[in-house]
Amino acid sequence: MNFVLLILIALNLPLGEKILMNVYFGPIKAGILKLEVTPKIVEVEGKDCYHVKVILKTTGAFSYFFKVHDEINSYIDTSRFYTIKYTKKLLEGNFKFSSSMTYSPDDSLARYPDTTIKTPPFHDPLSLIYIARSSIGKDTSRFIYHVDKITTTALIIPAGYETIKGRKAEKFVIRFEKGGLFKNGGDFNLWVVKDSAFHEPLKVHSRLKFGSITAFLKKYTPGLYSSKP
Repeated sequence: MNFVLLILIALNLPLGEKILMNVYFGPIKAGILKLEVTPKIVEVEGKDCYHVKVILKTTGAFSYFFKVHDEINSYIDTSRFYTIKYTKKLLEGNFKFSSSMTYSPDDSLARYPDTTIKTPPFHDPLSLIYIARSSIGKDTSRFIYHVDKITTTALIIPAGYETIKGRKAEKFVIRFEKGGLFKNGGDFNLWVVKDSAFHEPLKVHSRLKFGSITAFLKKYTPGLYSSKP
């Protein structure tokens, strides 16, 4: 497999963008997934940052069978797009987990409440989703990736084109060598609108602790690009 190693990139996110998706467990509608870029740039560790948030939760009768409520927040440096802060709180059935990390680029340290880890600048699962959305027509790329006290690499792999609900979409596989977006890791598959200024996701597929989920776009609210590069 041919790939290029990318450490830092320049990527401008649309402030205020909101993505709402219906989530299915097999043929059953199980919940919703919300992904958004908050409307304002925030300062973290002395850096201007995008704040990206995802919420995955079950709704209705499915919650009585297996309740899921995951929330993940990423604060991404606006100039070089590496992660400055990353928090997550997972509730998947009886499984509960929370984590918080801040990264100091001046001394290359990722600080957790109970430990400090030396690591080069890195990306996280949420920032990789936005990198994939900007990768239409590009080759496979490898990125330095850090989550849950582990620094490793992740691949963004273009996997061809499909038509979803009448729209042409390019599929990307985000392959985490360790860890992942939700519990139990594994590949995160993303289908992105090809001919759109925002390259909004039409479909995603990911593993969870209890199996896997598929989500389809329900509502897309465009954001506004800032003056940041």
